[in-house]
Amino acid sequence: MSTIHACGRPNCDKDGLKRCSGCAKVWYCGQECQRWDWVAHIFHCNPGRPITTADHLALAVDRNFLPEDEQTCADYGFTRAFTPQNQGMLLGLYIGLIEHMGTKPKTVHRWRVQGTLIKEIKATLSKLPEGARGGYYPWFLEHQYVLDQSKAPPASPQELADAAVKRAWVFTGGSSAASMAEILEAEHSEGKDRSSCYQLYRTLLSGWHPSPSMSLWVSFGFCATKTMEEEEDLGVRYMTLIHSCTFDEFCTAYESGSLPTLFRSKDQPLPDQRVIDLLSNHISHPSVWNLKQFILQVEQNPNLRPPRSVSCDYGFMNCTSSVQTQDLINAYKCYFEHAKSDPLELHQAAIKGELAQYVGTFVVLKPRKKFVALMKNPYPLREY
Repeated sequence: MSTIHACGRPNCDKDGLKRCSGCAKVWYCGQECQRWDWVAHIFHCNPGRPITTADHLALAVDRNFLPEDEQTCADYGFTRAFTPQNQGMLLGLYIGLIEHMGTKPKTVHRWRVQGTLIKEIKATLSKLPEGARGGYYPWFLEHQYVLDQSKAPPASPQELADAAVKRAWVFTGGSSAASMAEILEAEHSEGKDRSSCYQLYRTLLSGWHPSPSMSLWVSFGFCATKTMEEEEDLGVRYMTLIHSCTFDEFCTAYESGSLPTLFRSKDQPLPDQRVIDLLSNHISHPSVWNLKQFILQVEQNPNLRPPRSVSCDYGFMNCTSSVQTQDLINAYKCYFEHAKSDPLELHQAAIKGELAQYVGTFVVLKPRKKFVALMKNPYPLREY
């Protein structure tokens, strides 16, 4: 009897008919799914050419996340964009260039190597009717310094960072006359939870919301959203909330696990029960949220190591080689990308000691014996 393989494209429920010729590990139902998945699969395949920072950029575009690879950030202007607003606008520019205009990563890489990236971006996006360019292209025309090393930025990164700190400090009721040293000392002296609230306010007031690279992404519930749209909606709800309550109210609610109640009292009820549950007990949240955060981060930061709780609960402690670690990462990545995945069900499977059995209903684990060993954990705990 021949083995039935699942299509390697996340959320595709068709059988895989043809195997990737590069790695011979992943199957696809057809060329369309293979092309769609290539932006992520290239990092786990044998592409026959060096992987470039343009490939990392394309992955960031596909995920709608800022790139975390340092060289990619330097090559494509994110390092010099400095602020979350400018970095978001730059990402939007590349989404238009790569996703909507169909510019291939190898073409973007060639432009950068040849020193014509700015010129080609202008030539490509200027083909659009003026009314269809959105706000990203006009922004770029005024911020070309992000890609042009010969142009000085209007302010240094430190000046912009200080301005963000000062803006949040004044918004939360602090004195505008306070020095940076006084502000930072006051923030850190008020405890970890209150300091986290300051960081959230700085991020929101800078026109952004926490990303998976920040601990705030978990502690303020963004990890529990199902889609990027829901994540952005939660950011909007937080922005509305901080303009309708005092900072002390917000901090007290966060510390006591009553943020959902505060949202409701300000006519901003949270629609997702998973977010509500996490915010009600953010200190001892299920480790699956840290696993989700790790899987999203490690794709662009391969040297990242899982937190201790994730290593113990989800089997990374069993890995004795980088290959085994990557196999486990790929399995969990495919699980999270599956349309019917539920992180809390995954967590329940972990504490029952049934990870391989559960994940195997969503992802093809082959050879199964290897994954049973890798996903073994100390659970279920013995009862005394």
